[in-house]
Amino acid sequence: MCLVGHDRIDLVRYPWDDRCLIDLSPDGSEFMTVDHGQADIAVHTYPDGEVRFALSVDAFGHDPDEIYVEWSGGYLSPDILIVSLVGETEHEPEWVPPLQRGHALRPVRAEFDAHAENAYDIQPLGDGSWLTADSSGHPVRRS
Repeated sequence: MCLVGHDRIDLVRYPWDDRCLIDLSPDGSEFMTVDHGQADIAVHTYPDGEVRFALSVDAFGHDPDEIYVEWSGGYLSPDILIVSLVGETEHEPEWVPPLQRGHALRPVRAEFDAHAENAYDIQPLGDGSWLTADSSGHPVRRS
């Protein structure tokens, strides 16, 4: 995994190959990843990559055999992360529990309604606002 520095181009290679970069914090001091197995999120310091904290699906009160972390979300603001959780059932190919709309982390975990159809319909902008789409597919900025 490589990241580009906040105010200049710095390529940093990290020793793992099992994490997906989700977002870089607005101030460039940390970044969020999701493991390939979609069992947890981790927040790393930048540029050294040390893990500040990690949260697994069960930390949100869900069974990791039924719910997983989606490869979406990111920094809503410097102090709030959005983590998208989704799941599957035997009867339907994919279902989205209400909490899919995100969990705002730091300092309090709370459900976050992004007004989005799915986990990929939200793009946090880091300033407390995010982009999503209205029912006709046109972009909408929300805060």
